[in-house]
Amino acid sequence: MFAESTEHILKHIHRYTEDENKMLAIGVGVLVTDAFLTLEPLKALQEDHLTKDGLALRFLTDMLRVFLMNNDINQLHKSLVRAKVGRLTEFFPPNKRDEDCFARHFEAEDMPVLIELHTATLTLARRNEFVDEVSSILRDAKEEDIDDDEEAEQIQATNLKVARAAKAAMRANKWEQHDTVSLAWDGIMNAVNWSYKSEQFEAQALVQIKRHSPVLEMLTTEPKSEISLLKHVQLYAYNEPRLT
Repeated sequence: MFAESTEHILKHIHRYTEDENKMLAIGVGVLVTDAFLTLEPLKALQEDHLTKDGLALRFLTDMLRVFLMNNDINQLHKSLVRAKVGRLTEFFPPNKRDEDCFARHFEAEDMPVLIELHTATLTLARRNEFVDEVSSILRDAKEEDIDDDEEAEQIQATNLKVARAAKAAMRANKWEQHDTVSLAWDGIMNAVNWSYKSEQFEAQALVQIKRHSPVLEMLTTEPKSEISLLKHVQLYAYNEPRLT
């Protein structure tokens, strides 16, 4: 009930004065810090009429300043995820939701930890998107109805498609090859349709690796990439319960 009341109040901050909103933001920050309230009511600030003129961003900034006085950035990240608030850029005006505007705002507010959090969150999201893209390419190829004679050609074409996606991701995100090949491995293994029978796990893994090893070869043209992949595969085998 308290959270719902807070959300209702936040939907109408455009009716309050700047000083009133500042006091309200401080109050919300204290309540969240003392665990009387979660960050979930903040989603009310993502309404267009509150973001378009920067009102939501001003409120968010004042509230986070209070929260970060008594909590570290990891606690903030956990609280944001738990409340399903989404990206902080969603509190910015629609025409200022890019990385440069985000960085400039919080640099001016002397809150660099939020820039670091945002960068780390974006990096993780892009890595996960690439892993999902690789898995999707492989799953889609498996679902195609083809003759046995055409299977080798299909696998080759699929591997080339994954390699092109990997190189595109490297260019777009300025990733190094040794980072990209580990993500490609995760995408390849995530695409395995694991059997219910544990005795088949190892055979399934070996088939998947054999089919798509050309992708890994194309992404290990440097010694550093080869070593990185070897270490990643070892860690994967150690942590994957189906293979232990």
